[in-house]
Amino acid sequence: MHGGKEDAYEAAVEHRNEKLDELPELPDGPAGQLHTDEVHERRWRSVTRTGVKGLGFTMTTYSNATDAKRPYVSAHWPGADRWRCTSFSVVKHGLRGALNEAAEALAAHADPEMSVEEMVETAEPAVKELLENEGYEEYA
Repeated sequence: MHGGKEDAYEAAVEHRNEKLDELPELPDGPAGQLHTDEVHERRWRSVTRTGVKGLGFTMTTYSNATDAKRPYVSAHWPGADRWRCTSFSVVKHGLRGALNEAAEALAAHADPEMSVEEMVETAEPAVKELLENEGYEEYA
């Protein structure tokens, strides 16, 4: 069909190069990943469990001996060179206090779509439900 292995190989390489030339240029980034605002926005919407872009909830291990975990409210924002984050213990600050601290941190480092008060009011019901699901009803 192509006159032997070498001719077949050359035809395959030529075909591959033609197909590569048809692909759009990808922005810079690790392995050519798409780092567009639209992609980040979709990611934010899909991963938030609090209903507030940039606020999160996590259970973090505080004792390796027992694998015991504690609830934290976290804030995430894009930094100049990488994503930044901080978290606040629900056990230490209480639910409303941890939410308020995280919302204030987010507001100080990012341009949030809501005020601190709106972030706390929006996230509180979702975090209460997450706390109850994790067995921390006393903090909800």
